Amino acid sequence: MSSECLVCSDHSDGQHFGIFACRACAAFFRRSTVSGKIYKCRFSNRCEIGKDVRCMCRACRLKKCLKMGMNVKSVQRYRDELGKRLTEKSHCTKRIPMKPLLPLPQTPSLLWPHLRSLMRAMRSLRAVQDRSLSLSHLQRRPSWIR
Repeated sequence: MSSECLVCSDHSDGQHFGIFACRACAAFFRRSTVSGKIYKCRFSNRCEIGKDVRCMCRACRLKKCLKMGMNVKSVQRYRDELGKRLTEKSHCTKRIPMKPLLPLPQTPSLLWPHLRSLMRAMRSLRAVQDRSLSLSHLQRRPSWIR
């Protein structure tokens, strides 16, 4: 189904809120109606709305959405609320226990050598990472700049 957006004349992929519209105009219309914002035109309320300049004047774009027939009642207000989202508990509640690579001794005095070797390995890894980050901004100069 190939048609063009009735609001901005961009490619439309189907009907949104009652008219053929592109995804950008549909998302703009939904955000505008859900948030209840009132936009004001800085000019004479006759701004040109096209796919290259559709973001210039929100007041005229919303006015054109309504004029072309977008239906405010078609917007599902609580479908995907704006703002901070509440996270639900994960479906996966089982925790898989991690097994150590080496059997660790039970007494703390025997644990120190393992911790020291682990700390040494982490320090050397951090040094390699720091070196690669500090050199990443350097680029090879072209031969004609010497």
